[in-house]
Amino acid sequence: MKIGILTYHRAHNYGAVLQAIATRIVFQRMGHEVFYIDYHPLYHRNYYKLFSWHYLIKYRRKYLLHRLHFWNAIKRRIACFERDFENYISPYCLPYDTKHSYDLIVYGSDQIWRKQASSQSFDPVFLGDNLLQTPRHVTYAASMGLLQTKDSDKEFLRRSLIRFSSISVREKQLQDYLLELGIQSTLVCDPTLLLTAEEWDNVLHPQPIHNDGYVLFYSLHENDFDRKAIQDYADVNHLHVVEIKGNAGKDSENVYSQCGVWEFISLIKYANCIFTTSYHGLAFSLIYHKEFFCSFKKNADRAQSLLEHLHLQERMLEVHAPHIPTPIPINYKETSILLDTFIKNSYTYINEIIK
Repeated sequence: MKIGILTYHRAHNYGAVLQAIATRIVFQRMGHEVFYIDYHPLYHRNYYKLFSWHYLIKYRRKYLLHRLHFWNAIKRRIACFERDFENYISPYCLPYDTKHSYDLIVYGSDQIWRKQASSQSFDPVFLGDNLLQTPRHVTYAASMGLLQTKDSDKEFLRRSLIRFSSISVREKQLQDYLLELGIQSTLVCDPTLLLTAEEWDNVLHPQPIHNDGYVLFYSLHENDFDRKAIQDYADVNHLHVVEIKGNAGKDSENVYSQCGVWEFISLIKYANCIFTTSYHGLAFSLIYHKEFFCSFKKNADRAQSLLEHLHLQERMLEVHAPHIPTPIPINYKETSILLDTFIKNSYTYINEIIK
């Protein structure tokens, strides 16, 4: 079967790249011919450019000063992601056009149904309103981020989603939201969780970057954690703090913002404990059986849904908590049983959509 994947496959974001890699691998190892549909809209290209006239006009002096100050850092970060695209994405891409037809198009994962900040509107391409030739449109672990409350948005989604023959989503909250619109969906796990730690090791070959024990802080969003609380936790446990930033900035021996997915996975695999403001930081903490804490000022639904499913709600801390608790270590034997059931149910959905 020839399968096309329509997702955020060229975003300069570790989670976006890794979920795209995982989705491709899952269908490939089932014996299918799998391609990323190379839809790379202008709003994404502008956002990740080294310099964008669009953002200069929008933010003016603030944008110009930021670009000038971090020019070399942004350039190096872009180069790292371009390296990752060259290795894991581009060899499997087909153009977004009418020349190619597919037996099945899979939309997702990631927040493909979010309203785009640049236009405050949905992208109809990710809702099946496009030029692609296929008898069936389905989703895998689609996400929306913030759920839309306007009646006009709900009606638009209700009309749009009837294009899909099967829908699966990543968050229980989104599943409930769609049910209110009269749309049935299946709850599945993020595609990154469909690969084991050993399988990720075989894809990316992570190696230790630091010789000493460390706490890893993945600060995709600022101010979700109290940095002093993380440092206090590290000091008590005789560890040092290593940080991965979500945007380009000044790097140092223990701060990484100009790196790609290899460094991201390597730093997670060999960390003693992880603090994450990212859903995929949480996902890979689970994959590599790490002690972790997460905190989210916004878009907490997807993490909350996963943690509730695994009975790990205490691992989500309130925003900017001044103290890190000392919980009972995670029993990954029990957690793995719950996660394995979730994974099996997700594969049941995948087997249904490819029949």
